[in-house]
Amino acid sequence: MIPIAAAALIGGLCAVFLKREAGELSLLLSIATSMILLSLVTAGAIEILSLLRQLAETADISNALLAPMLKVLGIEVITNLVVHICRDAGESGIASAVELAGAVCALYASIPVIQAVLILIEGLL
Repeated sequence: MIPIAAAALIGGLCAVFLKREAGELSLLLSIATSMILLSLVTAGAIEILSLLRQLAETADISNALLAPMLKVLGIEVITNLVVHICRDAGESGIASAVELAGAVCALYASIPVIQAVLILIEGLL
């Protein structure tokens, strides 16, 4: 956590100082800092995914149900990152469009889970 916090703090402070002198470079620095932070978080995310797969296997949950949930989580993380970058760049219209696209993609990715729930409800009735 300390390397992540340090990278975020250094990148954020540098971006603030650059914004006064060269706003476009500040945006590029923010994007680069975000990519560095994502790469630092990747190792932890891989461990979490492995643990979730083990738990799903133990609970006898089909990969057909786990995969869409993980896809939705990934879509949310990427959408959130892109929306914040767009808003930092002053492009709130594009940010809103990205939010809508993320919601549609998440809904599309969750269709197998919705189908499974409907089949389960139908079986109970």
